[in-house]
Amino acid sequence: MPSDALKKYNEKRNFENTSEPQGEISAEASEALSFVVQKHAATRLHYDFRLEWNGVMWSWAVPKGPSFNPNHKRLAVRTEDHPISYRTFEGVIPKNQYGAGPVMVWDAGTWESLEENTDDAIKKGKIHFRLSGDKLAGEWTLARMKGAGKGKENWLLMKKSDDKSVDDEQEDFLEKTDYSVISGLKFDDIANGITKKKSGSTASLASLTEAYSAVQLATLVDKPPKGADWLHEVKYDGYRILVYFCNGRVRINTRNGHNWTDKFPRLRDAFEKLEVGDFVVDGEAVVVDSNGITDFKSLQNALGDESAPMQAFFFDLLNWNGDDYAKQPFAERRQALEKLFEQIPSDPLFISQTISGEGKDVIEKACELGLEGIISKRNSSPYTTSRSRYWLKTKCENRQEFIICGLIPSTAERLAVGSLHLGYYKNDVLCYAGKVGTGFSRDEAKKLYAELSAIKRKQLPFPDSIDSDTKDTVWVEPELLCEVKFAAWTSTGKVRHASYQGRRADKTPEKIQKETPAPVEKSQGSAPMKAKTKTSKRSTNPRVENIPISHPDRKIFPEAEVTKEQLARFYSEMKDYIIPVVAKRPISTLRCPKGISEKCFFQRNKGSGMSDNIHSIEIAHKDSSHDYMYINSISGLIEFVQLGVIELHPWNVRVDNSEKPDRLIFDLDPGEDVPFEAIKLATLDIKRRLEELGLVSFLKCTGGKGLHVTVPVQRRLDWETAKTFCRNFAKAMVSDTPDAYTINMSKAKRGGKIFLDYLRNDYASTAVMDYSVRARAGAPVAVPLNWNELDGLEAANQFSIDDVLERKNKKQLFEYPSVNQQLTKEVLNQYKS
Repeated sequence: MPSDALKKYNEKRNFENTSEPQGEISAEASEALSFVVQKHAATRLHYDFRLEWNGVMWSWAVPKGPSFNPNHKRLAVRTEDHPISYRTFEGVIPKNQYGAGPVMVWDAGTWESLEENTDDAIKKGKIHFRLSGDKLAGEWTLARMKGAGKGKENWLLMKKSDDKSVDDEQEDFLEKTDYSVISGLKFDDIANGITKKKSGSTASLASLTEAYSAVQLATLVDKPPKGADWLHEVKYDGYRILVYFCNGRVRINTRNGHNWTDKFPRLRDAFEKLEVGDFVVDGEAVVVDSNGITDFKSLQNALGDESAPMQAFFFDLLNWNGDDYAKQPFAERRQALEKLFEQIPSDPLFISQTISGEGKDVIEKACELGLEGIISKRNSSPYTTSRSRYWLKTKCENRQEFIICGLIPSTAERLAVGSLHLGYYKNDVLCYAGKVGTGFSRDEAKKLYAELSAIKRKQLPFPDSIDSDTKDTVWVEPELLCEVKFAAWTSTGKVRHASYQGRRADKTPEKIQKETPAPVEKSQGSAPMKAKTKTSKRSTNPRVENIPISHPDRKIFPEAEVTKEQLARFYSEMKDYIIPVVAKRPISTLRCPKGISEKCFFQRNKGSGMSDNIHSIEIAHKDSSHDYMYINSISGLIEFVQLGVIELHPWNVRVDNSEKPDRLIFDLDPGEDVPFEAIKLATLDIKRRLEELGLVSFLKCTGGKGLHVTVPVQRRLDWETAKTFCRNFAKAMVSDTPDAYTINMSKAKRGGKIFLDYLRNDYASTAVMDYSVRARAGAPVAVPLNWNELDGLEAANQFSIDDVLERKNKKQLFEYPSVNQQLTKEVLNQYKS
């Protein structure tokens, strides 16, 4: 129903004449806060910038539009709040109506407040936030100007300096991005009343980018694989790119999802001339030298230069005109890619060449020609969005990315780099990798010196002292990356005869690790998770995330025929979804060293023989203290599997503040004879009651009999307050529906009722980890779900390992949005007793 918050919006519009939505407060709690930027040609052309908050869209009119340059302070005039339904409005507001003129959805996505109290921040006139949109990303600030004019609030919209900001944004940025992210139409098309896209496809750049957001990565091996099921390609020395083409518009992303369309102008322009339908292709942007060899240094200098001779080679097809090729075998994807490129003129867009035959002959020829190496791909394999066993890379020379950790000034040139200190991460620890002192051009040495001088630090960035001469060294924050070619690793772990190849900006420091070739035999013979064929015992233990797995063929789930190695590889495949929600939380584990058919036991403290991948912390509470385990990385999780762990159960706190929970969990545990449909209705009851308090909640199958409802909260309340709120909340449900619910733990008294287990919110209590495999017959998995999946849910233990991997490949996994909410005094007062 209409609210005073939207009274001004409604008063300004005649909804009999305009197709704009009527102003109503949204009653639905969003799982992620949305933002939208709408290009609007009313009396004057401007960009309407809108942020969702408390059921409406806060709105500002930005005359010049947003800018990625932190030095550009864009005027933003505060306007009336708009309804959330306005975020998808696109069309023409009729003449003689308020705001008459065309409106286009220029950008859309989600936003996250970086303020401790967002309502207070907006009242005070300054809010810091993060955007995740199709065009806008990174951190931004809105700040109210002093001395606001007559009835108007003038604010400034500013980009914060981060990895998304630029110092020299081109003046035609808005012109080059002048298309709708929901329809693909240009602004002039909308102004002329055009409503249908060129191809008639239901896809958009935004939807394609979301559906295919990650690239498949290759595993480094010591030699190429053997066999007829492998094809080989040249390994290019450039920037990996995913290209999204839809309705005549193109977006070019790096492997980490950064929008670099304007850094590849020649490629962009070539794609925009095509008329071949919609597609998503995977490839490499390069510059080729006079000998026909790809040259990374030249590519660095060519970024953003429209006259530079940039090219691209494409080697995989993920989607074409709505057909999803990612799940098809590589041989079929390759055949479709060749058909697509029959319709694409050559220069500067090329299809890569494949070579059949013995890999050892291919790598020998590649090295003779001075190439970097080769990539070998299994014909029968699908496209997987992770580092894959189905793509193997073999190098002719040692070459990889490193983190720049310090510089030594040049003695021959003022304000220039003479050499760099290098580093990489191992188990979340920054390790020293030696120095590189050759390969810099004069301009590059000066540019590097200026970049690094802006991030100087006083102390060594490494946790331990290093065995190296650090005289005249200027240490810097470990934020920037470079690529280095070197002869070998020394016995002390440093690069020998290193040569600088150029800066890298398409990766993050946390991803940089020491690249060590694995024996090809281990990778070549790996089978998909579903394979259940008998295998002979291996003479060496396979490694998962560089952790050796003993007894890899032991069937820890005899009925489901899941082995110890398969469990480790499943957790490795799911690491991007598991580690963010389990890292740095005290944890209890269920260990079943010989599988679920033998003895299992819980363990919460670090035992002897556990490596530094598993951490220990002493936590004091009231009059006692105990040691607890926690992990920070996938290495720790895989080591748990190696030790026989199947289930993990984290606390509702992080180790840096063990007295303040950051989430509440309601565990619905059914008694005998309670139908699953009743449990589903109970979760909806909890969701509805939480929404009435203004709280967003999330749903999870436990892999057992019941469901979990999770409520993220700010870390402000202690254990007792959190538990008391949850107990009183549950008591109110029992009071309202005594025949359906109970808070009595006794199973004997639980018959026919659902136990509302609020004790998950007590000190040292745990809840099963997201995507934890349960130590039960069939190896069911605990799976977070979108609320709209509840209706079709058949059981809390219906998801198997293969089901989860299939959901991941289809991009159906639920990802937690960022939620900033708290248990206010008003909320707590409603459940005092």
